[in-house]
Amino acid sequence: DAGDEKSAALAHSDDNLVHLSRNLGDQISRRQRFLIDYQDASYAKQYTDFVARVEQVESGQAPGRNGLAQAVAKYLFKVMAYKD
Repeated sequence: DAGDEKSAALAHSDDNLVHLSRNLGDQISRRQRFLIDYQDASYAKQYTDFVARVEQVESGQAPGRNGLAQAVAKYLFKVMAYKD
């Protein structure tokens, strides 16, 4: 199905574009826009809210680090953008 192929291609291209926006906020915004187009604003908000919660906990436990938030942002997006 063309929608499945588009979804897979865009999710894969996310890996290739990470070097273009190292800033976590930029990555989240780009993924949020994709999820809005893919589903709707409410679906995208679930993504951004979850990543924000992880970011908040991580900054409290490991100030100045964001590796966990980056991983959650990347892999949660992949799961949410996957069309079965």
